[in-house]
Amino acid sequence: MAIVSFYSIRNIKTVLIAIAGVALLQTILVLPFISHGGVGKLLAIAGHTVGLYHNLSICAFNIWYFITPGNPYFIVDTDAYFIFSYRTFGLAFFGIAALAVLVPFFTRIWTMRRLSQPFTKKTYEMLFLTTGMLCLCFFYFNTQMHERYAHPIIIFFFFYGVASGNYRLYILASIPYFLSLDKCFSYPDGFLPIVHYKIIYASKIIAGWYTATLIYSACLFIKLMRQPETEKIAL
Repeated sequence: MAIVSFYSIRNIKTVLIAIAGVALLQTILVLPFISHGGVGKLLAIAGHTVGLYHNLSICAFNIWYFITPGNPYFIVDTDAYFIFSYRTFGLAFFGIAALAVLVPFFTRIWTMRRLSQPFTKKTYEMLFLTTGMLCLCFFYFNTQMHERYAHPIIIFFFFYGVASGNYRLYILASIPYFLSLDKCFSYPDGFLPIVHYKIIYASKIIAGWYTATLIYSACLFIKLMRQPETEKIAL
């Protein structure tokens, strides 16, 4: 959102209008909460809704199912992993992955702004693919992840499919997402009408599927970055 705004906003008047619009919209959204507890309670809730669970992974089948012994659910993310904590390594992994995605995307947007080039079909593909990859990297590398943190991955990869006509990434990401929900909520009833054999629904298999999704999305991203902007579409 910030990068797209950077491309679109060209003068101080637009900046002020954008800030006023965001402030008004945010006020409307939080008004019901403020009226039932006040600003203090709203800030207290917002400031205490993270870090409640220190599990390395909470039913999120990500990288930690490959590089740690045992079940990550029973490992505390503040424990030492080599010389730093699991949480520190997770944040470092995510930071590196985020830079690897954001820097090329920002460079492309900066070039388009400098040359006054309009948004193209490729730019929209890049926008949704980049956003989906950021969500996937956040889910895949960080600690304290729940299975529900994969929701935005599916949403943005779907819109990438709409923009590009390639729904393979969306399908590839949806399968481990569905299997993880089915595995997490399989007691007493699962979503699938078959017995949950452990070898089929092993956590590492689902984690491997997410890994394949990350690799495939990275390949699409690299390929897209190498393509020039051609077809013109107004923003």
